[in-house]
Amino acid sequence: MTTFFTNSLWAVIASNAANKPDEVVLRDSNKRACSYASFVDGVNSYALFLMKAGVRQGDRVLFLEKPSIRAIKIFFAIYRLGAVAVIVDPAMGRSNFSSRVEFSECKFVVLDPVLSIIERIPMATSLIRKIHPGIPDLRIKLPQIIVLPNHAEKIDGDFNEQSQQDSDDALIIFTSGTTSVPKGVVHTFGSLFATLNLIKSEINTDKSDVFLSNQLHFLIIALISGATGIIDTGIKFNAKRFLSLVRDIKPTHVFLLPAEGQKIVDEFGYEGEKIPTSLKCVMFGSAPVLTGFLEKFTKIISSNTKVLCIYGSTEILPISVTTAEEKIAFGTRGDYLGRPLSGTKVQIENEEFLVSGKNLCARYLNEGGSMLYFSSGDLGFVTNEGALVLTGRKKDMIIKNHHNVYPSLFESTICKIKGVKNCALVGVYDENEQDEKIHLCITKDNISMSDDAFIKHVENALRSGEFSIDSYALPDNIHIMELPLSGRSQKINKQKIREILTESV
Repeated sequence: MTTFFTNSLWAVIASNAANKPDEVVLRDSNKRACSYASFVDGVNSYALFLMKAGVRQGDRVLFLEKPSIRAIKIFFAIYRLGAVAVIVDPAMGRSNFSSRVEFSECKFVVLDPVLSIIERIPMATSLIRKIHPGIPDLRIKLPQIIVLPNHAEKIDGDFNEQSQQDSDDALIIFTSGTTSVPKGVVHTFGSLFATLNLIKSEINTDKSDVFLSNQLHFLIIALISGATGIIDTGIKFNAKRFLSLVRDIKPTHVFLLPAEGQKIVDEFGYEGEKIPTSLKCVMFGSAPVLTGFLEKFTKIISSNTKVLCIYGSTEILPISVTTAEEKIAFGTRGDYLGRPLSGTKVQIENEEFLVSGKNLCARYLNEGGSMLYFSSGDLGFVTNEGALVLTGRKKDMIIKNHHNVYPSLFESTICKIKGVKNCALVGVYDENEQDEKIHLCITKDNISMSDDAFIKHVENALRSGEFSIDSYALPDNIHIMELPLSGRSQKINKQKIREILTESV
């Protein structure tokens, strides 16, 4: 008899399905709908398909599916077999993407049908990535590929249910490291479930709520809350499209990146019109949410719409949550992050936040021992009321959109491009876009190209081919210049470069 696994997360979803099987739990922006009963049947059917393909308990399965109802079913099907889901950002350049796939030691890859077509035509990858860098560069050695059908048939017959421990591995997700060695963050079912429940408790959901997002974890909160999740299937965020969906679907909760929020502000362009009052809660996270942006965003929402700013990391999310009102009222003495959430402990050592809690990941992949606390690399202090205030970053890191960009991870690759003698990636904050812009500064080697032609040559190399880099690290501007050096070691002086770029803007 077939054996499926039940974990703490699936138990809640199965309970909701038993209580209201015919109630719609998921929709997409194309108005396709899925009931609880249909969702559970689809998950179990996909699990059986994966089992027949060879997936077993403990196997690591690389998940490469675009946002859809089908994708969420497949994600849970992996868990129904007691396997481990592996998430690798498809926007990575070929080298980084390949190293993470190899490092994770996946046995299988669940590949979106569209990507499976691209995978069979190597030249297509190069052309498509020039237009959409978010498409993975599949010209690498992949584990066994599984392409699942768009619709899985309902399983007939019984199957055994076996409980899985909260301490079992559930999810491996990669975060950029300060070197070329990948950092795989391993979350257990316990830490994953704690993460979702912490966010759920902060946004105070009920069964009548409607969530709109293309973020998998946010939609899972809808599943465990008994609410309805709407999947935005758009490949790229578009403010006009988003506002149209909000007016049409009338979601109560949305999750946005600050850069996406800024695009919404730009779309309004004037005061007077506001986002529909049906929106009860807007959550911002995955990147710094600064006061200047919030002051503009709060002008286009109803006074009844709550704006929450979430602080956390891949290793432990969330750490703290605050409201736009609290953040704005704090002033300019740093970036106000709010109080640590229930069960989350933050210590300060040499001004750095050291964080622990039940939602902390178990460990880094292929590193021994359990993680007792997370060294955040963020510097700051705690107020008398116990709130965290961020004052700076310990690491040489750029935060672009919702990605942490570590320059040293890419500079060595960029220097291999023909004609590049030396280079430096630096971030300069852009007040208009409420985001950091990435500047690539290059000293040219002997190469017979004009500066304009050379810049185009570098841009093409970074987007596709042997020296392609992660799409979120692609520079907004490329400058040809002599790089300033400092100290006995004559290291590149990035602070001086930032000053030069800031003065020239």
